[in-house]
Amino acid sequence: MSKILIVISLVAILATLGWWGYDCKRYGDILYYTKTAKMTTVKEVDPLFGTTVEKTSTEPGHWLGLLDVDPPFGAAPMCGAWAVVGVLGVIIGRRSKK
Repeated sequence: MSKILIVISLVAILATLGWWGYDCKRYGDILYYTKTAKMTTVKEVDPLFGTTVEKTSTEPGHWLGLLDVDPPFGAAPMCGAWAVVGVLGVIIGRRSKK
């Protein structure tokens, strides 16, 4: 039982950090806090005057942050919870050997 908890903990930590890394890559920047929208700037040429015009819009979505402590939690608090599961596995393993 203890080894299963430790393995689950390690896999969950790696999965959470992988999810955060994937969302950082998708967003285009390191995310410290969870984002629900992304600012995008599009450059267009004005057909009447021939000048370049920048238009800013928001793209909705969900990108996992690192440090959020409010639900939905960020990657660091989730990894902390998974680490607690791993520590419980170690404690259970030591107690079962006694």
